[in-house]
Amino acid sequence: MQIVVVGNAALNEDFSALIDGADEVIRFNRANNFGGHGGTRTTVLCIANWGEIGRKIAKRQLLVGLPCFPLVREFWFSRPSFRESAFLWRKSWRRDIDSLDYSRAIVRRNSLSARTRIFFGADIYQRGLELCRIECNSQIPTLQPSTGFLGLQYVLQRYGACDASISLVGFAFSGWERHPWQAEQAAVEAYEREGRIRWLRQIR
Repeated sequence: MQIVVVGNAALNEDFSALIDGADEVIRFNRANNFGGHGGTRTTVLCIANWGEIGRKIAKRQLLVGLPCFPLVREFWFSRPSFRESAFLWRKSWRRDIDSLDYSRAIVRRNSLSARTRIFFGADIYQRGLELCRIECNSQIPTLQPSTGFLGLQYVLQRYGACDASISLVGFAFSGWERHPWQAEQAAVEAYEREGRIRWLRQIR
């Protein structure tokens, strides 16, 4: 089985043949690399269901307008539901806005009720925290594993025991300052040394 995990970092090389020839292709949130160098095959869309990103996906119905939307077989919700948000049309005033869960609103407003949905358990989230060495003295730490990193943990959990070839493209480990990019990259490099994945770096 060939699995390709497609991140949202800009692609300057053509990976479309690899991606479109894979059995499973996982993309994230707005699937920025759909089309062109990123191919079009999409079997899974992994979503950030917490915080401001989750609120926007729900409020603006961002998923239904994606070109890949009709192709998706499974929608993965990357974070466990600790507390559901009561706010949608305006930002929450709460300090813990980044941990508010918008899963139900995302499902309702993006017509996902009849689609296959998988909600990651707390074990995936906890694994992400441990690999990134994020201390969790309170329920929600300041640093948060990225959706791409949590999605990769689920891929390894679900397909790791199979005879699967797992490739990563479009991962640059940079972006929002509250993701532990260096720790995530170190974990991916460790997976690569162990032969569990292949990270296809781009020529700059």
